[in-house]
Amino acid sequence: MDMLTDRVEGNVDDRIFITELLENLSKKQKYIIIEKFYKCHSDVEIARGLNITRQAVNKSKNEALKILKEHIINSIIV
Repeated sequence: MDMLTDRVEGNVDDRIFITELLENLSKKQKYIIIEKFYKCHSDVEIARGLNITRQAVNKSKNEALKILKEHIINSIIV
């Protein structure tokens, strides 16, 4: 996780917010989100690394994005 927050541009509050958001995900979801959007790996590459199908990566990614979206919306409303 340190690698992610070290390279995120922006202020400390942004890094804390991103770190806290990712804590709401399972270990696998967090790995997929970081690999996909931070390291720019394809679903196929991620699937190979996890020894699962591309479809399973896509399903976990979509579930993770839904969770992140809900937490972002809730943080804005509060």
